[in-house]
Amino acid sequence: MASRFSLQLLRRPAQHYTARCRVSISPSIPCRFYATADSSSSSSSSNAPTSAPFMATLKTELKTAMRNKDTLRLTVLRAIMSHNLNASKTKTPLRTDADLVLAIMRMRRAVEDARAEAKQVGREDLATKADEEVKMYEQMEKLSGVEVLGAPELEPMVRAQVDALYEPGAKANVLVGRVMGKVKAATAGKIFEPQLLSSMVKKAIQEREEQQEQ
Repeated sequence: MASRFSLQLLRRPAQHYTARCRVSISPSIPCRFYATADSSSSSSSSNAPTSAPFMATLKTELKTAMRNKDTLRLTVLRAIMSHNLNASKTKTPLRTDADLVLAIMRMRRAVEDARAEAKQVGREDLATKADEEVKMYEQMEKLSGVEVLGAPELEPMVRAQVDALYEPGAKANVLVGRVMGKVKAATAGKIFEPQLLSSMVKKAIQEREEQQEQ
């Protein structure tokens, strides 16, 4: 059954949303969206203190979207800035562009989940709206200039580390943690979706175990 809250995320075009997420290697995405009343003035969110250089670009994009009355772009940009403002009040502010882009990626995945739920209940109108927002989040990710590693870049590193660290009889969860730690160390300064890395590591370990049994 679709989540009522996720569908509400798509039903309210007059509001924007902030996300509070924690990186997890779990297949589920522990994101919750909080609605904030829309306003013609965005000074409180656009002026949120941040050390991420990409925020300056987003502020410029926000001003342009306001002039062009681009509702979709405004919704996404305000959501990102609200999340940045919330994060600045915690112990884990978004200090770098990599931090900010990771947050944007998690926000995008939450909207992707809402899109899937809308399709399950036959709400193609909401699914279409979500699809447009997903594309806008993807544009923001590309605009950042931060290098995002995908499966083609990660797979060789994952398999090399699994081959190097694998020991017959070793606990799978321990090996997963060790492999992920090595890959993260080797990709410092670059980002990737944690769920993608986790699934790739688990798959590579399973295949290695199957080879060992043959």
